[in-house]
Amino acid sequence: MASVAAIGARRQDATTCRQGSPVRQRGSALPQFLSSNFTSGTRMAHRWAAHVGVRRHSEAIPALLGLGFWTTLVLGFITMLVSCVLCGLLFLACGSDCFVITRGPHDDPDAPLRLDEAIWLSIHTFSSIGYGSIYPTCAAGQILVLLEYYVSIVITAIISAALIFKFLKPLPHVAFSDNVLIDTSADIDGDGVPDGTYLTFRMAKECPHALTDCQIEVSATIKHMVGTGGQDVMLELRSSSIPELQAWVVWHKIDEYSPLYSPLHDVSRFVGLNVRLSVFDTIYSQTVRIAKHYTPADCECSIYSLLLVR
Repeated sequence: MASVAAIGARRQDATTCRQGSPVRQRGSALPQFLSSNFTSGTRMAHRWAAHVGVRRHSEAIPALLGLGFWTTLVLGFITMLVSCVLCGLLFLACGSDCFVITRGPHDDPDAPLRLDEAIWLSIHTFSSIGYGSIYPTCAAGQILVLLEYYVSIVITAIISAALIFKFLKPLPHVAFSDNVLIDTSADIDGDGVPDGTYLTFRMAKECPHALTDCQIEVSATIKHMVGTGGQDVMLELRSSSIPELQAWVVWHKIDEYSPLYSPLHDVSRFVGLNVRLSVFDTIYSQTVRIAKHYTPADCECSIYSLLLVR
């Protein structure tokens, strides 16, 4: 009898497990349902943001950061002034009964709210000073105060961030030569014997602090022989790095191993030189990259003189 009871108990446990397993399956499907709906909702939110132009702020930020320091300062003052005037007009539209006004002894205490008083209240709100000479008592005026305070925080944060960016932006002030010299009889060693044809240009530091760990890359843009477009070809330099920048003369030898030797035989294929300089600014403790582009017109010696190389 005991064995029969044990077999019946095992059968009952197996039935319970089979009946309980669908419950576990239904419970595990709920997170999957929520996850799929959350993913589709996120995609719809991104599409809506792209449709209404929320991402357009990425175009305004570089434009603001590209302005000069004084331009940013004046722009911030004008934005503050316009905001105060607009909010002052909204305060004036609320009416005199919406405000408690403290006037001087020679002013009429029962006179209606004036425009200058409304703008004065707006300036107090924007600057979060709040002298208390005038304040709103109605719901509309208090809501306007809250909205203007929020607008003032946003405008102040944006203008302050832009001004701080101007101060913290490293300005290494490196001057490049206006022209590229193509010397067909360059004497680099100073022994009086020409070392060949070299392409060279100069750069110099114009800032008072040190610029260290200087590295430079120079590439030439060459058109394809067939079709349109071109490619950048790296040029091997006599020296591509120096420990500290004071004045630097960059040399590239144009010989049969140079990428310019064959393309420049056809002058129309030469587009220009691209210079990329990397320096470490010791004041800001940042690595700064500077770019310079030279066109064929920037060659001090005519580029047709390179035909003498071949």
